[in-house]
Amino acid sequence: MFLPRRDFLFGLGASAAAALVAGPAGARRRLAPLSIRLASNQGVENATLQQLMADCGFARDLALDIALVESRDIAGPLAALSAGAADLCMISAFAGVLPAIEAGQPVRLVGSAMQLPALAVCTARSDVRRLRDLVGKRIGIGERQGLLHLLMIALLRQSGMGEDSVTFVSVGSNAQVLEAVLAGRVDAGPCGVAGLSDPRTRVIAGGRLWQALPQFTYQLAYASRDALAHRGEAVARCLAAYTRLFRFVSDRSSRNAYLAARKAVGGDSAGGEQVWEFIQKCQPYGRLPGLSPAHIAYLQRLNLSVGLQHRVLPFADVADPAPAGFARRLLAHPALRAMPRSAA
Repeated sequence: MFLPRRDFLFGLGASAAAALVAGPAGARRRLAPLSIRLASNQGVENATLQQLMADCGFARDLALDIALVESRDIAGPLAALSAGAADLCMISAFAGVLPAIEAGQPVRLVGSAMQLPALAVCTARSDVRRLRDLVGKRIGIGERQGLLHLLMIALLRQSGMGEDSVTFVSVGSNAQVLEAVLAGRVDAGPCGVAGLSDPRTRVIAGGRLWQALPQFTYQLAYASRDALAHRGEAVARCLAAYTRLFRFVSDRSSRNAYLAARKAVGGDSAGGEQVWEFIQKCQPYGRLPGLSPAHIAYLQRLNLSVGLQHRVLPFADVADPAPAGFARRLLAHPALRAMPRSAA
């Protein structure tokens, strides 16, 4: 399910020992080098961000050595953490994390990456123009009770339509949903931002999920309880490094670096332009580390309503806010506010 530690470390370099942050009393101190094992399912979008992290040196600035533990599927990062093969997952849209915590898996939420769903309901049919037109139609999703299924259930309910008003068809990832829409195997479905430029499809009215479901935190970050107990500062530095990455990619100065990173991991330029423009326009990433207790409660209630959870757990039982608090203190240092040189 997950691969051995990849021979790809990014972070420590000749300047790592010179990384500076503000101490408790505002005094400057040098950071001792730390390391962390980061689980990631390496689709093009995730791989682009990991490449950009390496190119811009955000981890290096915090004297952090990140070793990627790659997985073949979306559940792989959680499996890696549960098996002790990784410490933290920063970028993964996976609906199974909260149910796993309720079931006793030794992980806790520590933050988020993309906070808004980067998906839209697309169709190739001329008679499907708005959400109400989905009644009686075939809707492409991934696995039952998976992320795409949950998002569509939430959207239909919010629009006053029950999930029983459509027929769900499991076809795979959001990219595979787009293929199924184009092939006519389904009438509509949630498609990724990279595919929205395809002239053969269009987004239905009310189907932009980042607008319709702003309370649905799309990518949760989570760490093993062992890492939180024994490598808490490394987790915090990683949150700070990725927050800097998210701030950078949300700024228009990042275009060339983002597209170069996407090309380096084998991504197409048209899809890259589409995703980058979406990030600039919609600003789906948070500017500070942390989580919204209200949004986590919303996700748990949704899970409960479809049978993924048996009860809604208190926020303190599913999340550890301490690393995010430490990360915010790190980010308050002036040296960590500047854009990387590659962004200039």
